[in-house]
Amino acid sequence: MGKVTAMDNPHLVHTILLAQSLLLFTCLFLHSNCETITRDDEKAVLLSLERSWGGSVTVNWSSVIYEDQCNWPGINCTDGFVTGISLTGHGLNSLPAAICSLTKLSHIDLSRNSISGSFPTALYNCSNLRYLDLSYNSLVNSLPSNIDRLSPRLVYLNLASNSLSGNIPSSIGQLKVLTNLYLDANQFNGSYPAEIGNISALRVLRLGDNPFLSGPIYPQFGNLTNLEYLSMSKMNIIGKIPAAMSKANNVMFFDLSGNHLSGSIPSWIWSLKRLVTLQLYANHLSGQINAPIESTNLVEIDVSSNNLSGQIPEDIGQLEELERLFLSNNHFTGSIPDSVALLPKLTNVQLFQNSFEGILPQELGKHSLLFNLETHYNNFSGTLPEGLCSKGALAYISMKANMFSGELPVSLLRCNSLNYVWLSNNNFSGMFPAGLTEVQIQEVNLSGRLPSNWASNLVEIDLSNNKFSGRLPNTIRWLKSLGVLDLSENRFSGPIIPEIEFMNLTFLNLSDNQFSGQIPLLLQNEKFKQSFLSNLGLCSSNHFADYPVCNERHLKNRHLIIFLALGLTSVLLIWLFGLLRIKVLPRRQNENTTTPRWKLTAFHNINFNYQDIICGLADNNLIGSGGSGKVYKICLHNNSYRFVAAKKIVSDRSRSNMLEKHFQAEVEILGSIRHANVVRLLSSMSSTESKVLIYEYMENGSLYQWLHQKDMRNNNEPLSWPRRMSIAIDAARGLCYMHHDCSPPIAHCDVKPSNILLDYEFKAKIADLGLARVLAKAGEPESISTMVGSFGYMAPEFGSSRKINEKVDVYSFGVVLLELTTGRFANGGGGYENLAQWAWRRFQDEDFQLIDVIDGDIQDPAYLQEVQLVFKLGLICTGAKPLSRPSMKEVLQVLQR
Repeated sequence: MGKVTAMDNPHLVHTILLAQSLLLFTCLFLHSNCETITRDDEKAVLLSLERSWGGSVTVNWSSVIYEDQCNWPGINCTDGFVTGISLTGHGLNSLPAAICSLTKLSHIDLSRNSISGSFPTALYNCSNLRYLDLSYNSLVNSLPSNIDRLSPRLVYLNLASNSLSGNIPSSIGQLKVLTNLYLDANQFNGSYPAEIGNISALRVLRLGDNPFLSGPIYPQFGNLTNLEYLSMSKMNIIGKIPAAMSKANNVMFFDLSGNHLSGSIPSWIWSLKRLVTLQLYANHLSGQINAPIESTNLVEIDVSSNNLSGQIPEDIGQLEELERLFLSNNHFTGSIPDSVALLPKLTNVQLFQNSFEGILPQELGKHSLLFNLETHYNNFSGTLPEGLCSKGALAYISMKANMFSGELPVSLLRCNSLNYVWLSNNNFSGMFPAGLTEVQIQEVNLSGRLPSNWASNLVEIDLSNNKFSGRLPNTIRWLKSLGVLDLSENRFSGPIIPEIEFMNLTFLNLSDNQFSGQIPLLLQNEKFKQSFLSNLGLCSSNHFADYPVCNERHLKNRHLIIFLALGLTSVLLIWLFGLLRIKVLPRRQNENTTTPRWKLTAFHNINFNYQDIICGLADNNLIGSGGSGKVYKICLHNNSYRFVAAKKIVSDRSRSNMLEKHFQAEVEILGSIRHANVVRLLSSMSSTESKVLIYEYMENGSLYQWLHQKDMRNNNEPLSWPRRMSIAIDAARGLCYMHHDCSPPIAHCDVKPSNILLDYEFKAKIADLGLARVLAKAGEPESISTMVGSFGYMAPEFGSSRKINEKVDVYSFGVVLLELTTGRFANGGGGYENLAQWAWRRFQDEDFQLIDVIDGDIQDPAYLQEVQLVFKLGLICTGAKPLSRPSMKEVLQVLQR
């Protein structure tokens, strides 16, 4: 019998088609109704989450005017469904199980809250979860052994900076599609599993800063062939670096520092083609670096504090991207290859505490912006290279305890950027540099007279055991910050200037010189008993420390002079006091007008103090200035932050005490902000005279420099369009966070390219947020318009209203977008008032062509459509009325499409 088919029976065909149509109609009908129900359910779930978190936190969806939950703060939607919740820094103390009732939820970011207790296993029910960030919370106890029950779609897991302990369960290796795993900075005190090596998709792995049980690196980690970022510092690793790790040959950041690794540095490390940063410092590595160095993208090599020996390989001189070379605290020998001095980007060289010898390369400092050079405790000899400060960037130089000789090079004597000089225990001769912040030049045979042009912020002078002669310059009395003065074992003569007794010295040593005359009266006490030994011409007023009494007549004259001086000074002070009482507002009686007392408030883990910062507030460290203050780049030795940016804001005494309170309150808010696209405020310092804000240092400067100051690019190519687009997205993320995820929302009020800073990888971060508004808060009403914002970026409502909201930032950001696309200045509107008006006029022209207005550096046809989108977005953001402008969340969504 033949097989019957549907085509043989027309009635059967009709029946099948009818059934399929009914099925399709039913599915469409049900889907439509389910979508409505699901969206209502989602809203109910979100409101239940708000109730679970309580009224003490900053989530307040129930009072939001928007009916659509997709417009609520911290909520992201796709096709009308909630797919993301981002509530960083909102004070949340729990993670309710109901969150997984949002069935399409794929993104959860609840970092920087106060979520406590064990890891919330209720997240196992979030079946579509792809991104989970619970970092910087208070999670405790061990991770559950069945953590692999998390969504099989999970690609990003960040549990860093909690208090998790115990073992990392082996089941974590079952999360096969993970690309980013952050478990660093916890309290894990058990072991970590070899099964992590099974997560072949991993690109970022951070396990460092945990007190794990001692153990080796598992060879299975070599299976992570897609790994780009590996951080396993400070986790008690022992043994050798396994050869199997060589298979992970895509790594760019390789950090095994602060462990107990032994053996030699494997040769395969030096052949990693993509390697940018190598950090192996503070281990027990030994042997020589003999392998060919083929990692030509290296920017930083830090193998300091090990037991390495041998000579520096010549190959290092081929690393043209190298900026930082740290070889200190080892047993290296031989001389420094001449090729190292030719590296075009070398800025920081630390070679101290080795056994190097020979002369320094004579080209050192001529071919790069050399900033820091430390060679102390070696056996170097010969003269210093003539061009050490050729580029005018050298700020720190330490060469003590070597065998250098000859005169200091002229370029060093004229180096205005120098702050710190340590040259003690060498055989130098001649003069020494003036205008320094800290001087230690002991036993170097320098001679001549001391200069009169001292840097006003000097904190220490140690010129002991030299051949200086002549009298002490009177200008030394103006060194208000000086705490240590050691001029012992020289040939100084003449009287000790009487003003020295009024300085704030904690240590004074003038012994073994040829001073004569009376020791200043206020220094004749037990504290300074040893300060004047072996000066045969000195005398005292009352047998102080067995010094002979000065000539009676001389003493009487001296007393008479002092009496008259004190009397005249008293009369003058009384007169000035009366004048001040009449013409100047009275100040607090206990105000210290001589030496400001600094209060330091830290917002992150820091290991520097206010003195480290004050010492760096020198003109030769100045990297920028504006209406609200000056910015200095400060190098911090032996510190987790190699550089910081310090912004000094001088207080206006006309501002009220209430302003100071507002300033402190706002700074604390800014210090609590932790977002990848907002510059971190590390700490603040305040005194009666000024305030200093210490930020993370951004290596690539500001967007303004890259757009408008071609001479600041150091011969680098202009910003490509993809990079400009990335910068725009980063900046938008930072502003979106400030507007929509902070409570209360923060309006920057001065968004402009100079306040968009770029780190080493050109990631953009918002800087100086909110300060202009904070500083003006207690001023007169008209002062608001003068202190908030910058011309060309200020929204039109500034001219008619003092009410400020986040839409002023949207306007300013629109101007930034126009600058990114046109390359013009904000005030570069030609015949019009500013760039925004010019762009609007050009866009409305009948013959408008985008190619006529965009920057000549980004006219690649492949990007014109995207450039046009951003240009139009800039026009929309600079709408005349605040209500016509989009929110930063909407701006970000457009940019990310």
